[in-house]
Amino acid sequence: MKSMIEAGAAAVHFEDQLASVKKCGHMGGKVLVPTQEAIQKLVAARLAADVMGRPDAGDCAYRCGCGRSDHLRLRSL
Repeated sequence: MKSMIEAGAAAVHFEDQLASVKKCGHMGGKVLVPTQEAIQKLVAARLAADVMGRPDAGDCAYRCGCGRSDHLRLRSL
């Protein structure tokens, strides 16, 4: 995350599928990372921005809803 912030990234994509069994979004049989693990990644990213003195880093993701999630389809939401 530090290198992304230093590079001035406008957004970072956090994958919600397990990398070892990742499938295309429209295909069935996807396996997701545990919810707690996903939350920990987001908290760690926010902490990294705060520690680096960049409280604005990541704001777009919070305000604009940047991202995509396969868990909604798996949960039939």
